[in-house]
Amino acid sequence: MSETKCFEMSLGPAAISITTTYPIDAIVTEWRRGPEPPMFRLRRIGPCHQPDVVHSEAATPRLEINDSGSALRVWAPATKWAAQELIHAAVVMLERHLQLIGYVTLHAAAVARNEHGILLLGKTGAGKTLTAIQLCQ
Repeated sequence: MSETKCFEMSLGPAAISITTTYPIDAIVTEWRRGPEPPMFRLRRIGPCHQPDVVHSEAATPRLEINDSGSALRVWAPATKWAAQELIHAAVVMLERHLQLIGYVTLHAAAVARNEHGILLLGKTGAGKTLTAIQLCQ
């Protein structure tokens, strides 16, 4: 089994800590080179005292959230796919922290011109980015 590492994932004023044996920093670095890099920041930190997301290696995937919804426990095999899903679960926890301090999180694109703007909402693949690009041309 690999060494357990602690990471901090942050976006604006919100931050969560993650413990895992996965090399999630390498996966996020790979995503940053892609067409839609993640907005969050991820950095390795010292020991996690009370992590928000805890990953343990297990053959059978399982997910558990504590009663207050403030901590997530994930059991999953040591595969790249499972590591990517762990990152996605951590992003959900990060969004929850943002919402608890008054932020609203949306899956959207926005375009502004002459002090006016529009917000394009939609599911992944709905064409928000393409529409925003076309509006800018």
